[in-house]
Amino acid sequence: MQVDRRRFIRHHLKCSVTVVTSQGTMSGQAQNLSGDGALICCRQPLTPRKCMDLTIKFSDGFSLEVPSEVVWYYKTNAGDEKSSYKMGVRFLR
Repeated sequence: MQVDRRRFIRHHLKCSVTVVTSQGTMSGQAQNLSGDGALICCRQPLTPRKCMDLTIKFSDGFSLEVPSEVVWYYKTNAGDEKSSYKMGVRFLR
């Protein structure tokens, strides 16, 4: 059995996100969220160690802006053009 070494529990959800970097702005969708990071689905990934301002928009109208950094990304096989990549991001404090 594989041991889960995460410090925080993952919460599965679907929220709109906005990513702002020095190169511009893009939108995507968060698929899960924890105390120290998130899984973001997007059209174009950012490279690992790329810093961003991530705004998470919850369904109740609340939004949270948090500086973040890309840890990893991969291309999915999904046919949906809006979410052809997944990125793991770490929240910076």
